[in-house]
Amino acid sequence: MKKLSTFALTLLIFFVAGMLSCSAPESQEADTMEAAMDEPEAPAVDSAAVAAEITKIRETYMEMVRSGDYSPMQELAHPEFTSTGPFSAKFDEIRSYADGGPYPAGLELNIEPEALHVINDTWAWETGYTTGTYTPEGESESIQVADTYLMVLKNEGSGWKIYREVATAMPDSE
Repeated sequence: MKKLSTFALTLLIFFVAGMLSCSAPESQEADTMEAAMDEPEAPAVDSAAVAAEITKIRETYMEMVRSGDYSPMQELAHPEFTSTGPFSAKFDEIRSYADGGPYPAGLELNIEPEALHVINDTWAWETGYTTGTYTPEGESESIQVADTYLMVLKNEGSGWKIYREVATAMPDSE
């Protein structure tokens, strides 16, 4: 029995000594965090400059719709641009007057951004509201529409471009 106790004590001593002599390896997560801390930070994005450029896009778009000249859209939109909506009876009615574009010349749009989020120097997104008024030629009553929108913008080095847009008609535009 004494031999078993000596053996158990010896085993315990070797176990404790082994544990004390080994340092615990750092976790992979800690290594990743440490490496990220050692990397130089990316230059901060000038959000005010991005906002100014996106404001110019918005203003150009409103003028483009009002005039009915959609040629500037090539400069505003990313080559992979996709847009969805807004869909409603009133928007369909306004679109029915269009000749050569999605909306008729003379549609007065007022785009009011609510929030702009600049993620980095490549991606940004904006939410807001749009109201529109159109008076068909020869008519005295105008058609009023409103929507909310989410616009995703992308900058691949040649300036910010509209990459995606999703618009949803407001209840008054039904």
